[in-house]
Amino acid sequence: MENSVIVSIYKFEDKKWTNFEAVPVKKYECSVLLDISNSQEFTAKEKVELNNCIVVSIKKIKNKSKLSETPQFIKHVYGQKSNQ
Repeated sequence: MENSVIVSIYKFEDKKWTNFEAVPVKKYECSVLLDISNSQEFTAKEKVELNNCIVVSIKKIKNKSKLSETPQFIKHVYGQKSNQ
């Protein structure tokens, strides 16, 4: 898969997946939204259960350099409201 990253470990309920490829969709402050629809590690049923996407900590990504091309989600911070 092009533009894919390698995830060292991902746990969901009682299941665990290691060293699999996924495509980054969006980067957050400390995590990444990954598309697993083309990943061979997950079964079709597991992909449906997870909606073809998972969120993984950036610490669990082995090749972090590929995340530089991923669009980043920017949290908008609004100023304090005035009571006038």
